[in-house]
Amino acid sequence: MIIGTGGFASFAPLLWGIIFRIPTVVLEVNVLPGLVNRLLAPHVDLVATAYPRTAELFRSRARPKRVVVTGVPLRPEVLEAAARPKAELKARLGLDPRKRTVLVLGGSRGAAPLNQAVLGARGRGQWEDFQVLLITGPNGPVARVANDARLVTREYLDRIGEALGAADLVVSRAGAATLAELTALGKPAILVPWPGAAEGHQEQNARFLAQAGGALLLPEEALARVDLLELAGRLIREEERLQEMAAKSLALGRRDGLERFIEEVRRLTGTGSTLSASAARG
Repeated sequence: MIIGTGGFASFAPLLWGIIFRIPTVVLEVNVLPGLVNRLLAPHVDLVATAYPRTAELFRSRARPKRVVVTGVPLRPEVLEAAARPKAELKARLGLDPRKRTVLVLGGSRGAAPLNQAVLGARGRGQWEDFQVLLITGPNGPVARVANDARLVTREYLDRIGEALGAADLVVSRAGAATLAELTALGKPAILVPWPGAAEGHQEQNARFLAQAGGALLLPEEALARVDLLELAGRLIREEERLQEMAAKSLALGRRDGLERFIEEVRRLTGTGSTLSASAARG
């Protein structure tokens, strides 16, 4: 079996599988399908998507053999960590368990514009009543700034589930995995899409969640004129609005994406596959 998740690296293996009648699967985790997945979807045996809207796009343009909505396969450890008591998670991360927390992250490599926006907001505005956990990435200049009572920085955090679980509000890019985690956990967010994403995928992802009411969309160019943490502070103090955003985000999320995807693969092969969640993680 050949499973492709999009991008040009998956084109040749999937095409090979189609030609030689090897079972083929496309997994589309973005809201807007990518070019390779759009081209090959009519010819593969199974298309799995994260969202119903994406499944409808595949069905309307060129009908593949079967389209299903599974959600995004998420690491179980992320969901398990995030389920712990919020105060406990904050303490483990060096945060004040009593304060509301804004998590700012830009993916595994960090995001310089988000780092700079947090730095620029320090000392401006009134945000003493909440705290910030900033994941800078390995090259983030903020990593060299001493922490204070309001700001905790980490270059990298492998326990991302704990950080998400501790957060009352998340500021982040809008990659597919991030969107899936936010919605699975019902986290309200301010999304700043990476403008360099292929075919504007991140903007489409962010717009989808924003239109559903689970997030605010903030274009990267707006960071030059918007105090990011002042905006976050205003939002985090609006308890009713924050809860409404959380509920709308959660309504879009799926926590069982991994299990559902494995079950669809087993159904396709019809061989009683021994695939399991632990095997898939490996």
